[in-house]
Amino acid sequence: MGALLAVLALAPALAATAQTAPPTPKTVAPNYTPPKNDPKYYYQDEIQSRAHTWDFYLTPGVMIPGDARINNETVFLRWRDEDGHRQSGRIRGDLKLDLDTAFAFGLGFDYNFTENFAAGAEMNFSAPDYKGVFHDVDTGDTYLINGDANLYTFNAFAQYNFIKGKFTPFVRGNLGFMYLDSGISSGYRWNSHYYYDYYDEPTVDDTYLLLGASAGLRYDFNRHVSGAISYTANWVKSGKDWKLNHLIGVTAGWNY
Repeated sequence: MGALLAVLALAPALAATAQTAPPTPKTVAPNYTPPKNDPKYYYQDEIQSRAHTWDFYLTPGVMIPGDARINNETVFLRWRDEDGHRQSGRIRGDLKLDLDTAFAFGLGFDYNFTENFAAGAEMNFSAPDYKGVFHDVDTGDTYLINGDANLYTFNAFAQYNFIKGKFTPFVRGNLGFMYLDSGISSGYRWNSHYYYDYYDEPTVDDTYLLLGASAGLRYDFNRHVSGAISYTANWVKSGKDWKLNHLIGVTAGWNY
């Protein structure tokens, strides 16, 4: 009996010094806050810091390009003369393309140096239709051309996120170039190789300097998956002028 009374007397002290159990989920202990510096206590619904992580993403969207110029270019054209006879030949002159709105597809990556600052690179592709005008610099004649182009933009960017957390607006500064392939033939070319010879048909193309800025909204669904919507204004140097291109995109990203 004495031993039992001693155990009962010591029970409160033993309970006070006992080790507590591991933290229970928030559904059981809603007021519990896990230690921020110990990753093993994070719950699945917590978002870790973006600092020192990579983002990889895909961006379908819509590109609204301005017109583009390719000057002092030789093209191979086919046309009918005043009598209706078919003519063809290589003509030197200036080309202006009025590009239509088109679907665009992009992919990119960035590295988050901090919660707020990231830097990366991005590529976008679209295939807009166009109506073109070719001006023969030797005769002064004008030719109308219809077709579709392949349009690529490549740029590096620096990004600033305004808010730490799941949801943040952001801005970017872009620097890169745009490559345009008009699909217009510049003539046939004979190529000779060791085993065979062949003709190919190069097309008229050009590369342009690109400067731009973007603004958007990002949401992190969990530790790895994010989404964003963005608007980009790119100024492309075409000839002596800067042409404004617009890009509206929806991003699906993976953070690692």
